[in-house]
Amino acid sequence: MQHYPDYLTRVRTIARNSAYNLIASIAPIIAGLIGIRVLVNGLGTERFGILALTWTIINYSSLLDLGIGRALTQLIAEELGLGRDTSSSAWTGTCLLFGLGVAVAGLVAIASPKLVEFASLTSPGGNRETLVTLYVLAVSIPFIFASSGIGGVLSAYQEFKALNAVRAPVGIATFLVPVVALRWTHNIGTITALLVCIRILSALIIFRCAQSRCMGAPTFALGQVMRLLRVGAWMMVSNLVNPLLVYVDRFVIAGLISVSAAAYYVTPYEVATRLWIIPGAIMQGIFPAFATRATKGPSEVSDLYSKGTKAIGALLFVPCLIIVVFAKDFLSIWLGPTFSEASYRVLQYITIGVFINSIGQVAFGLIQAAGRPDVTAKVHLFEAPIYLGTLYIAARYAGINGVAFAWCLRVLLDSGVLCHLASHFGGRRREALRVAVGVPVLAFGALLGPNLDVLLRCVVVVVLLGCMAPWFYYVVLSNLERASVIGLCLSKGRTVGAT
Repeated sequence: MQHYPDYLTRVRTIARNSAYNLIASIAPIIAGLIGIRVLVNGLGTERFGILALTWTIINYSSLLDLGIGRALTQLIAEELGLGRDTSSSAWTGTCLLFGLGVAVAGLVAIASPKLVEFASLTSPGGNRETLVTLYVLAVSIPFIFASSGIGGVLSAYQEFKALNAVRAPVGIATFLVPVVALRWTHNIGTITALLVCIRILSALIIFRCAQSRCMGAPTFALGQVMRLLRVGAWMMVSNLVNPLLVYVDRFVIAGLISVSAAAYYVTPYEVATRLWIIPGAIMQGIFPAFATRATKGPSEVSDLYSKGTKAIGALLFVPCLIIVVFAKDFLSIWLGPTFSEASYRVLQYITIGVFINSIGQVAFGLIQAAGRPDVTAKVHLFEAPIYLGTLYIAARYAGINGVAFAWCLRVLLDSGVLCHLASHFGGRRREALRVAVGVPVLAFGALLGPNLDVLLRCVVVVVLLGCMAPWFYYVVLSNLERASVIGLCLSKGRTVGAT
């Protein structure tokens, strides 16, 4: 089997694949905006709640894969960099994940009666319908786990076009198939069975695609199992601790302040964190490229780390600036002036935090791709008690604005530590610091925005963009990157002139 690591780590390849990833992430969101309202009205609150639980299990059950899916991507990409055959690792990881999925499915099936009893549904037949739904979901879990592994193999080979050609339609179907099914049935068990069939079919298609392109003949290496489990275990620590750090704030608010205060916090939080789609799409492509290049030494990843940091900073700064300056107006138009007055600071703080965290995601990905997920896990374990203590004090004495500010400080600490540690694996702290100049600019915009009328806010956005553009062009970009930008602009100009 031939390998082409130089092609797989080329910036043009990663940029194209990042675009595929971004499109595949946005398409299901649009489908959800269309479908959810229809489903709420058609199914009723209780049945829609069961369907929402179904979506959660289908979309997030792979988080229980012990980190093996991401570890498999790292292992395959590393073997590509070393010029080794990857068939054995690909088959071993996929079979391991399928077996783990069978075990998790068994646990879900065993626990389902107790889960239904705990839910205490009120509608006639609701408990039976929910129980059937959980049993049907259990059937899908092994295929979801295996699909995670096969997707990891395709990711290592930068086969994102093929991968997203399956993922995007499946994500859209997750919302639109139940809408279509409403014409014939309102039974959640039946609707879930349709969704499960789609997931199984997509897993089989992805498997066939991977088998024909990069998996080769079936082989199994027992020695790879322990490595996948060891690396995956540390990745899973981060997978479990990081969501705790991300979501614990809303539970603290509900417990120490009020449930209504949680609503004022969660809504702007969900708006701001949608921006994570951008760094997420880019990092899906960069992570395996990091692992492939890291086999040749830290110096080989420096350029890719630099370009990833700059790309994320450039793509995020403009939407973040618009949000922090117009936060009050946006929330007032959407949810009313009362909600806006209570929540606009939260939206500003979380948006700035998202920008900071997105820079840190490049460092996080590099450290894990270099085969050291234990480093990121230990950082998160170290942060957890400090953050929880700060969160308690902030909620008790500063309300939801204090909690949002504490969250922002936490991601600042997290990203700063990770960027420092990434320098030992080829990361460039200087590049991250130059992009991070956008943080005080965003803070300045957040400070001015609410106190000005709409026209002056527009002026603030234009002035701040005018300040950041030359900084980014002359300080952040290298000479070669500036030449590339000029060449791209000239080629676009010639194209427009020709038309």
